[in-house]
Amino acid sequence: MSVVICKQCGRENKSHFKYCLGCGIELKRENVILKPEPTIPPTSMPPAPDNMSMKKRQSLGNAPTMAATSNEELNRMLKEQGIDPDKLNNNGDSAPPAAAGQSAPPPANSDQDSASFTPETGNVPPPGGFPPPAQSPGEGPSMQEGNNQVPVDNSGGKESSEEIEMADTVLADDISKIPNAGEMINFVTCNNCGNRVPRDNKFCGNCGNNIQVQLENMEDDEEEPQEIKAAAVAKLIVQKPDGTQEVVLELPEGESILGRETHDYFEEDYYLSPQHIQVFIQNGKIEILDLESLNGTYFKLSQEEEIEDGNVFRIGTEVLRFKKIQEEKTTEDDTKILGSPNFGVWGKLELITGKGIVGRAYSLTGEMIKIGREEGDITYPEDGYVSGEHMEINKLDDQVFLIDLNSSNGSYLKISSKRELMPGTPLLMGYQLYKFELI
Repeated sequence: MSVVICKQCGRENKSHFKYCLGCGIELKRENVILKPEPTIPPTSMPPAPDNMSMKKRQSLGNAPTMAATSNEELNRMLKEQGIDPDKLNNNGDSAPPAAAGQSAPPPANSDQDSASFTPETGNVPPPGGFPPPAQSPGEGPSMQEGNNQVPVDNSGGKESSEEIEMADTVLADDISKIPNAGEMINFVTCNNCGNRVPRDNKFCGNCGNNIQVQLENMEDDEEEPQEIKAAAVAKLIVQKPDGTQEVVLELPEGESILGRETHDYFEEDYYLSPQHIQVFIQNGKIEILDLESLNGTYFKLSQEEEIEDGNVFRIGTEVLRFKKIQEEKTTEDDTKILGSPNFGVWGKLELITGKGIVGRAYSLTGEMIKIGREEGDITYPEDGYVSGEHMEINKLDDQVFLIDLNSSNGSYLKISSKRELMPGTPLLMGYQLYKFELI
């Protein structure tokens, strides 16, 4: 497999890598240098003697190779060229004759380097135009005469003096075949492309992801203490318009804040404030505190409730605020304030149509005022969520009470201070109806 060298950092990379393992740069053609591979040096025909005729030169060049010619035929051809076959070996001995139909063995190695043909030595190059063998006697196994099998190294497993450079990467299929691979190379999986990369590499060779940054993030995640989630003791349930119910949250004992920014479920309800209510759960008791939300939090009346000056309540889609009427007073010099006649009015209801906007006001007189869609002192004939007789406002001495008349959709009082709720009490916040239940 070919190797390229990164021009920026000098790191060697396999040619199929997309990014440098050293600096992470994309390995484009203009960013790399192809590392030359070792090749077999070409050989040419040995020089012929200067006094050899052109005809002999051509015949020598067309002569069959030693591997394909018998010993007798070779000797004849050499003699025709004016070469003494007895001088082929450096020691002057003749080469042993080859068996009929069998190729001649390669020339034996000697302590001297093989040389090209010269008139003085009479040496010829090895057959087939290959370079002379690099090893000298005793350096390693050689092919035995007449044996076509590959020589076996009988060195007994001794380590070579040369260092072997390991590849930068190992295929995943090959790792299982390597003994103690986990001890040799510690790999990490790239979280960008899934490639297995040695931990020492700076970048992933497949996608260029910064492996060292990934490792640092993994270490940070391991160091962060795992938050121990407290056991849930209550759950918040939403009642959908179709009448079905769904558990939205499970809450632990203690304090919790709910709002549009605190939990994913509430983020689409733009009638909720970012932090709408605070919930207190302790010893089976549930308390709610509205955090001055824009649209408020309302609970459903299950019994008569005393109201104070400024309290707000809802019936159907109507939002009403109760206001007390102050007794008529005179100034210090006994001058009376001019105004409309007061025929026993002790309070009023303000219809709220927006923040700080009062659309209409109703005077409250007598000890009981009824409110409904069709019957009562105050009616809302166009509000289909208001029952025919929906609720009463009763005055007892200086106290004022709200009483729901078993209406279909109920009456809701706005929470103005921290208030305890019984489990299962309907709670109106935003545009949905909720309730808390203990687990």
